[in-house]
Parts: sequence; structure tokens; C-alpha cells
Amino acid sequence: MGIKDMHLASLHRYFIWANRFREHFEKAILTLEDSESSVESTWADDYGLFMAHWYGALYVVVEGWKELGLKDLVIDGLLESSNVELLKRFRNGAFHFQKEYFDSRFTNFWNDSKQTVPWVRQLNSAFSQFFLKEMDSRAGLNIQVE
Repeated sequence: MGIKDMHLASLHRYFIWANRFREHFEKAILTLEDSESSVESTWADDYGLFMAHWYGALYVVVEGWKELGLKDLVIDGLLESSNVELLKRFRNGAFHFQKEYFDSRFTNFWNDSKQTVPWVRQLNSAFSQFFLKEMDSRAGLNIQVE
């Protein structure tokens, strides 16, 4: 396996992790819709936990994408959005302690949720399509641990 294939496989692993958090989030949100809860308690429930981890992990994929210099018209178009910076700040808020419960790293993303939420879903889907295509074309490659 060439070094570029190994780098792509590594990025794919990060996407798999992010996507698994998305799947858990989707499952958790179904239970949220059936119950009433406050914003504060939502963040202590599975819904908030999986959303924060999904968003944070998805930003890691964005970082890797840029670092590897990968190209895809759909993904690159989505990455031109100002939402990329909001997603980065959200990730930082989730994975670096914030004293304020409603820190701007979270609220700036939430305040425009009618725009940011569909964008996150589109970005996740675009990465999924990219990796399905790319990893399928490399199906014969074996990843070996040295």
C-alpha cells in the first residue's frame, strides 16, 4: 500500500468514528422527540453527548482533508462555507473545558441551526459518498500494521 493510500485509509478511520457518533445521535434524537426536557438536561443526555462528539469528530475529518490536499467538488464547495469555522469552534468548545455553560463556541453554531444543521448533514453525507467510492476502488489493498 502506498503512502497516499495509507493516509486516505487513516482519514477514513476518522470518518468512520464521526459517522458512528452520527448514528448514535440519530438514534438518541428519536427518544428526545418523545420527551420534554430543558436545554441544560438535553446536553447531559445521549442526544447532546453524541451530537458534540459527532461534530467534533467531523471537524477532525475536515482538518485531515485539508492537510492531505484531497479534492472533491461537493466537499470542497461545502468547505467554502463560514460554517467550517463555526464547526471548528464547536469542536474546541466540546473538547477544551469552557467555564461558561452557554459558551459562544456552542451558541454561535446553535444560533444559526436552520443553516448549520443541514450543512453538517450535507458535509457528513458528502464525506460518506467520497469514502464509499474511494475505499471501494482500493478494496484490494491490505492495510498492514508495522
